[in-house]
Amino acid sequence: DLRVTSLVGLRLAALARLKPNNPGHPAIITDTLTNTSASYTSIREGITAMGWDQPNTMRFLRNGTRSGLYLKRYTIVVTA
Repeated sequence: DLRVTSLVGLRLAALARLKPNNPGHPAIITDTLTNTSASYTSIREGITAMGWDQPNTMRFLRNGTRSGLYLKRYTIVVTA
């Protein structure tokens, strides 16, 4: 089967990769109430650490808002 062969080839190519794939865009999440911030190596890592819903947060980042605050409290700065 052609699909199985191509999947095996993709898997072998990924395993043989010398340079690890890029984890994503670094992000800084700041809590405006406590004035603390945390840096994350990827947006997804930050979303998971904060316990947020990924699709809603990514939609917020894509669309942007007037206030720039997520959940009326946090600022998310993507540093890529």
